[in-house]
Amino acid sequence: MPFEAFANGSRRLTNSRHRLRPLPGDDSFDTILKDAGEDAARAIAARILVEGAFNVNSTSKEAWKAVLASMADFEMPVLSADGLSASWEAPEGIRFPRFGHLMDADGWEPSDGPRDPSYWRGFRQLSAGELDKLAEEIVVEVRERGPFRSFADFVNRDPDSDRELSQRKGALQAALDRAINNQDAGTMGNEADSPNGSLFSNAAKDESQSAGHAGYLLQGDILQSLAPIMQVRSDYFRIRAMGEATDKDGKVIARQYCEAYVQRVPEYLDSEDQPEVMADELDSEVNRLLGRRLELTSFRWLSSNEI
Repeated sequence: MPFEAFANGSRRLTNSRHRLRPLPGDDSFDTILKDAGEDAARAIAARILVEGAFNVNSTSKEAWKAVLASMADFEMPVLSADGLSASWEAPEGIRFPRFGHLMDADGWEPSDGPRDPSYWRGFRQLSAGELDKLAEEIVVEVRERGPFRSFADFVNRDPDSDRELSQRKGALQAALDRAINNQDAGTMGNEADSPNGSLFSNAAKDESQSAGHAGYLLQGDILQSLAPIMQVRSDYFRIRAMGEATDKDGKVIARQYCEAYVQRVPEYLDSEDQPEVMADELDSEVNRLLGRRLELTSFRWLSSNEI
């Protein structure tokens, strides 16, 4: 049965980073959908965990580099010249293609110039230096605007901000424009003109005429590849603790260290509410106060040289 294969991990979901975690009583997808009724989509989502999810509130440059670099060397479908067939190509490098099927398997870099065909129908390919700079600029934006309470906060601009850049674009696009798209005029296009007399005249300030071309990296290019593993909180925690015993004079006579890993799961602490129920729809006072369950996944004692 396919459901059992997904449940025991012998068969992967379409997104290889997703894991099916059935709830007690689940025996098929049809049963879940039927019992959930109008909440069917949320019911399925409540049974899927993301392996290796990434918190966009991270201020670690190396962590951002690792996530962005995960898009290196994957296979892409490339259309033939007549458009009637496609082949799978795996060019080297880190890239974020905008289209599901490409017309050109060559990645574009600023040194290629705007007349290169890959600038119009290919994809943007990042060098090691650009990857490093992009991760650095993302961290700058996270520190300036974070913490993000929702994914919308991370992606969208903030019209109410006192910072003009935050009013015009989201954190990710701002970082992309400084690190990747801010090239010399002859390489990435001239600066766009601001519409005179418009209430939105600042929207085009310091923007490029090339915005939207395949060689110009947009936040959507990043998000369509990485959004499925991104979130605005962490669900897996490492906790370390230390305890001491003292004699009657206060001298430490014993000391021990331990380490635990804890996983937040979709189920609420009180089973009165189903996992797919939203926070503002909860019936249980316990769940309104304490939220979802935390499960201890591992525990071990540590030696002093592991601290």
